[in-house]
Order: sequence, then C-alpha cells, then structure tokens
Amino acid sequence: MLGWRWVLEIRICGPLIVSGPLKDSEGVDVMRLLALMCSLILVAVFAVLAWQNATPVQLVYPGGAATLPLAVLVFLVLSAGWVLGVVTMVVPWARQRMRLRKLAKRYRLAEQEIANLRDIPLKNAL
Repeated sequence: MLGWRWVLEIRICGPLIVSGPLKDSEGVDVMRLLALMCSLILVAVFAVLAWQNATPVQLVYPGGAATLPLAVLVFLVLSAGWVLGVVTMVVPWARQRMRLRKLAKRYRLAEQEIANLRDIPLKNAL
C-alpha cells in the first residue's frame, strides 16, 4: 500500500516510478530536507508577520475584554480552527476504521473458506 510519502515522491519524480525513498547521490533523504526547508521558510514568514503585527488589539467577548497583540490573536484563531477541523474529522475517521475492521474480518473469513474448500476431496476424483 502506498502512503502519502510515496505519492508525493512519485509526483515530484513525474513519470519516473521510484522503488524506495527519494535520495540524492550522497544518500541524503531529499523529502526530509525539502520538508525541513519548507518548515523553516514558514516559521520565518510567521515570525516576520508577528513582528510586523505586534500592535495590541482589544478583543471584546460576552464576559469581558482582553487586549493582546494581533499576531497572538491570529495564531489563537488559526489554532482554534485547526482543533475544530481535527475534532470534526474524528467521527468519519472512526467510522472508516470500523468499516475497515469489518472488511478485514470478512476477508479473513473468505480466505479461510477458500482454504477449507481446497482441502475437501472431490467425489469422482481420477
């Protein structure tokens, strides 16, 4: 079964199908290096945005008010959205896992039945 890493590697390579992790001539894992570089760039962009948007803003909610930097507020809102997204995916993920377990059990039973049928002797065997 191909995981996300294999799919990503096949897309990067184009028509070339790789048989293992994508490595350069010295054996360095290119995907790990690419992920590290993208992460560093993303952290740098967020750091610059946080530094440029350090202006305090007042957040008024139905129980009071809070003053915090705009970058912190944006981070909190993005984090809350991420958490809500993960929480909403728990139910479909659990259903999929349950269905997969059911199908795996049916597959094992079918394989066992096939093995049993192969062991039964034929009546008019030559």
